[in-house]
Amino acid sequence: LDAAATRPVVWTETGDISATWTTTVPVATIVDDDPLVWSITQHGVTITFYKSSVVGAAWFTFTPKSPSPLPSSYLHTPYFFDLESEYLDSHKPVSLDPPGIQIELVYDESRLEGMDPRTLQFFHYSFAEWHKMGGDIDLVARTVTLQTDFTQWFGVGGQPPKQYVYLALVPRE
Repeated sequence: LDAAATRPVVWTETGDISATWTTTVPVATIVDDDPLVWSITQHGVTITFYKSSVVGAAWFTFTPKSPSPLPSSYLHTPYFFDLESEYLDSHKPVSLDPPGIQIELVYDESRLEGMDPRTLQFFHYSFAEWHKMGGDIDLVARTVTLQTDFTQWFGVGGQPPKQYVYLALVPRE
């Protein structure tokens, strides 16, 4: 066998098919004081670092994670990930300065398992529980966008469509 025959083949599709998370392999980049748009195309995520969001040079690592139960009536989607950070010189976690970062996630409506895309929200895991962070939804582009100054564990959840029961009202005289 030659070396080319033993290399793994990576296959992706474009067009009307959205990104689907099929791997949990981490993706990393170095960020400094300058603005940066980090496009993680294999996961349909774009992270925008604004000028001076990070003071000094730091590693940021994006790792897809398994879904986790969310609070209240929210159902989990397959879109959970960890965004870890560490300064290159001190190896301490990064504390994002204002305005923080913007996380944009492209969702695949077929993977929402019946939940209403208008109810999608970002959640952040801290202090041993999930906290609703909100997010802006673009139903045409199929994106959920969050402005935040947090890193670590994020997930996207939504609510099932509301069901209404209509009862006939028959007045009696």
